[in-house]
Amino acid sequence: MTRLYGYIIQQEEILLAEQNLQSINRRQTTLYKTDVDKMRAYLIPTILAKRGRLNGFWNMSLYPSMSYADMADMPIVIATSGIALQNELIRKVIPELSSVLVKHGIIKQPISAILRKGRGHYVCRRKLQAHIQFEQDQKMKAILAKLLQPHATIDLDTVEGLTPHVRRKISVPTCCNSDCPYMRNCKYLQFRRAAQSPSIDIQVCNHNYFQADTLRRREGKRPIIPNYQSVIIDKTHKSSKSGIPKLGIPEKF
Repeated sequence: MTRLYGYIIQQEEILLAEQNLQSINRRQTTLYKTDVDKMRAYLIPTILAKRGRLNGFWNMSLYPSMSYADMADMPIVIATSGIALQNELIRKVIPELSSVLVKHGIIKQPISAILRKGRGHYVCRRKLQAHIQFEQDQKMKAILAKLLQPHATIDLDTVEGLTPHVRRKISVPTCCNSDCPYMRNCKYLQFRRAAQSPSIDIQVCNHNYFQADTLRRREGKRPIIPNYQSVIIDKTHKSSKSGIPKLGIPEKF
């Protein structure tokens, strides 16, 4: 084995990547269980297929309303079992892989990715303003005050010290009120619009989020994920004893 860019090159990983590329080319579904570090083995073939327009004509038969030019903008979806794996993909694996591929001229533009989560993971400005004036815990009140700052995060998973009760009190509701005074400058709605951008290569989410999108499509409702060309479902064995993700959707989307 040879070490390059901090990675150990493994023939098993290369073989798995080749198998994944063949599956994409043939529009097949591949199931595998392996001890090999599979992130690069599924990321490299899917991003090369996307940038190389490998799925273009196939996708036109699935989405006849879209032009061939639009096919290049269809993202890859990676559905994972938990936030730790999602953060590893977004913060470490994808940026590192992107840097290597750009450096060697394999792709011209860096890989772009975004993490999608249910509404309960984000701050609602209106609910935050309503709750903070009644918060009795001064430490908690200080935490909430920071969330009111102009450049504060809206991702509740990155805020330390919040209790489940407070999270529920300040998170984005199931349905936004059209009379909300913050709607025009709502950070959450801005994030949702940005997440639909055709410039994003990879949409990362959890299994429930992906299943919610699937059910909405089945019911003829507006999808929450843009039309995609490839789907990777990682660690399905953590979702249920049978290895098949559960269809219960406890979160709000």
